[in-house]
Amino acid sequence: MSKRFSNSAQWIWDNRVNELGYLPWVLTAGNQDPSVPNPRLSDSEAKSLFLSLEELKLVFPFNTKDGTAYQVNHIKEHEWEAAIRELRKAGWRRSKKFQAAKRFAVWAMSLIVASFLGALFAEASKDFYKNQVQPRVFKTNHVEKTERKQ
Repeated sequence: MSKRFSNSAQWIWDNRVNELGYLPWVLTAGNQDPSVPNPRLSDSEAKSLFLSLEELKLVFPFNTKDGTAYQVNHIKEHEWEAAIRELRKAGWRRSKKFQAAKRFAVWAMSLIVASFLGALFAEASKDFYKNQVQPRVFKTNHVEKTERKQ
C-alpha cells in the first residue's frame, strides 16, 4: 500500500504547478487524467493521504463549494522528497519496533568495537611500557646505584 501512496504523493508534487488546489478525488478512479498513477486510490485512502500530508504541513487545506481542497506547500521541497522516500519504505521498516531494533544493533556494534579497541590499546600500552618506559627507568636507576657504589 505504501508504494501506491508514494506514487500518488509523487504525482501531487510533480503536478504542483498545474493546479491551484486538489480535492482528494483527483487520486481516485473518478479522475480520468491518464497521468494519475494506477492503481487509483479509494476515496478514504486519498483523503487519508491528504490528511497525512497536511499533518506534515506539505499541503494547506482550504474550503471550496465541493469540499476541502488542498494546495501544495512549494517551500518545503526537501520535506516533500523525504516524505515520498518514507512512503516508499515497506511498512515494517517504518515501524517503531524496527527503528528500536536498528538503534539497538548500532548500540551493540558500538559496544563490541569499543571493547575490542579497549583491549587492543591496553595490550599495546603494556608493550610500550615494557619496551620504552621501563628500560629507561631501569637504566637511570642502575646508573645511580653504580655511581653510589663508587
